Amino acid sequence: MTTISFNVEHPPLVDLRGVNSITVIPFEWSGGSREFTHLAENVTYALINGVKRGNVNFIDPEILRYIPNNQFYKYVDVYLTGRIINIYYNDYNQFREERRRHEDQRQREPGRRDDRAMMLESTTRTVTVEIEYKYIRAENNKVLAYFNKIAERHRSIRNPHNNQSTRQHSRFFYTPNFNPPDSYPPDSWTNNIAASAIADFSYMMNKELDSWMTKEERTIKRSRDPDMKEAGKMIERRYFGRAYEIYSKRYEQTGDVLAGYNYAILLQFDNKYYEAMAVLEEIQAVYWASGSRVPSFITKELDMIREYIEEYELLEGYEN
Repeated sequence: MTTISFNVEHPPLVDLRGVNSITVIPFEWSGGSREFTHLAENVTYALINGVKRGNVNFIDPEILRYIPNNQFYKYVDVYLTGRIINIYYNDYNQFREERRRHEDQRQREPGRRDDRAMMLESTTRTVTVEIEYKYIRAENNKVLAYFNKIAERHRSIRNPHNNQSTRQHSRFFYTPNFNPPDSYPPDSWTNNIAASAIADFSYMMNKELDSWMTKEERTIKRSRDPDMKEAGKMIERRYFGRAYEIYSKRYEQTGDVLAGYNYAILLQFDNKYYEAMAVLEEIQAVYWASGSRVPSFITKELDMIREYIEEYELLEGYEN
């Protein structure tokens, strides 16, 4: 199987064309469950850090503290607002039976098994934080995008006496302990784990505010034709120019569908999406004219190319 990979650039998930300023309304202002207000500032800080990595000027939300929502447009173009939906945890308890030798082996009586069994316990706590927020254009209060996100972290703790003596042999027992969402305890250990999870929300915003890349991979269609075999070998050796010539020539001379498909893939490899779409649409038109069903790999590839072109045009709009 011969494959070829190429990178595709995608526009930000939030359309911020024409936006010059942005801010985050602190979660501690906008309400949500009182149970989680002590962590609202952490979420605000994480989202502010995420927004600041974008290419839009950040406005300090403090200037909006006493401003009605319908007047925000005088100070900022877009603002984020949201809430903490829930924070919950579950514990995974590990019990280990461990035998430890007597500290002074010389005092052991002959023939006597002189070791002691101890049951040691450790707990791994996983804390899950769920939030929601939306981007709003201040001018008309239009929601540009909505996101619901979940982050989680886990940490383990064990009893202080676990490190005593020398381990002889062990057995492990695991007991899951799942707690319902309404059982969030406000202890410092759990709060620290939650704060660590919340920090991840900042990095989850990268695709929202800036373009991002994906690596696309396609499988080259095989054929018994000698020229097609030769072109496949050229791709394996990364002689893409030669393969391009073979596929394009065969498609133009014979109308070979597989050659045309491979030709379109190489055009995409060279960022020539409009040309690739034209080739596949030509193949599609031939099938339609004959009343035959268009192969699914042709229609699927056409759909993806059209999506790439739409995104490419969006990216050009950002540059202009």
